[in-house]
Amino acid sequence: MAQPFVLDVQALSHTVATAGLDWVHSDADKVARVQAEMAAAPRPVHVPRERPPVPVLDQGPLVLVETRQDLRQQQYPFDQATQGAQGIQGIQGIQGIQGTAAQA
Repeated sequence: MAQPFVLDVQALSHTVATAGLDWVHSDADKVARVQAEMAAAPRPVHVPRERPPVPVLDQGPLVLVETRQDLRQQQYPFDQATQGAQGIQGIQGIQGIQGTAAQA
């Protein structure tokens, strides 16, 4: 059988006193009495949770709702800038061809 643990209260009191603290003891009789009262108290009755009723799902056809406008045909400023840059490159290419033809 295991030996009960014995707390060296004198050593702990000395350590606590050197730290500037006070050691406070609990009254063992009062602690035992409260623990016995807690053990004798009736346990609360478990009341199960009431589940909400399951909602009825609609079995009808799904309806698509458009929340935004169709943006595929929308022209944006950056689209116009890339078209303009392609046009400039095309003109420079034509001028380069004309320049080499003039040199020949």
